[in-house]
Amino acid sequence: FGTYHFVQGVDAANSGILDHNKKVQSGELDAPEKKMLKPVVGCEFYCTDDHTDRTHQNNGAQTVLLAKNKSGYHNLAKLCSISYTDGFYYVPRIDKQLLLQYKNDLIATTGGLGGEVPNLILNVGEKQAEEAFLWWKEHFKDDLYIELLNHGLDEEAHVNRVLLGFAKKYDVKYFPSNNVYYLNQTDSEAHDILMCVKEGVKRDDDPQMVRGRAWIKKLFPNDQFYFKDQSEMKALFADLPESFETITEILDKIEPFTLKQEVLLPRFNIPAEFNDPEDENDQGVRGENAYLR
Repeated sequence: FGTYHFVQGVDAANSGILDHNKKVQSGELDAPEKKMLKPVVGCEFYCTDDHTDRTHQNNGAQTVLLAKNKSGYHNLAKLCSISYTDGFYYVPRIDKQLLLQYKNDLIATTGGLGGEVPNLILNVGEKQAEEAFLWWKEHFKDDLYIELLNHGLDEEAHVNRVLLGFAKKYDVKYFPSNNVYYLNQTDSEAHDILMCVKEGVKRDDDPQMVRGRAWIKKLFPNDQFYFKDQSEMKALFADLPESFETITEILDKIEPFTLKQEVLLPRFNIPAEFNDPEDENDQGVRGENAYLR
């Protein structure tokens, strides 16, 4: 459902752009100033105590990492690969020792309520949360940022207050964030149905009686997990206008890079009749391609 509506939204936006371009070309409108979009590549990891421990289920804390450049992207890729090849147990996992090995050129955030620091604030204690926060500050220094969320939840309001205290005490910058699980606010019902199908429960099941329904209601207690525009985000964080400047700072740290490269094929011998003389001059693979056809 979410994908369908998202594609509809993109199609509508594209149609609007095409109409606008036609008016520009006809002289009805002035050409707008071109703005480049800067892609930000990141990943949310499950960071546990020991990613190789399979004696019991321990998914760990949700950890958000962003790549500053191509080197950071490679470190993200290594962490992702290891989380599956060595750390998969219910979910793909890494641990802090592994993170320290591949942390170069990465930006870390405190994440949402499932992050280590917010989770400790809610379920253990502020002292333990502060100790965990200092670990991240020690190892990521100015590349650690506090993530603030506001979906109208009391838990988020409490976590934000504590995190802002840490920000002031340890001079760590913070930025507004928003969890997006569906495109429009009206898509919340379709998303709820999708989650019920996934968990094998009914929408009218009593959350107090059915564990799966209770889990869904806990994760998505309202219809605020949609893509919010700039004006909506500024309204939600009207008391923290400086937080939006941090987004610009993070973007300024991101160096654009390309992942395009020639296709790498294994070297293998081919029958003589497929050899192409031009391959010897420019190291081409015409002969191999002809053989594989």
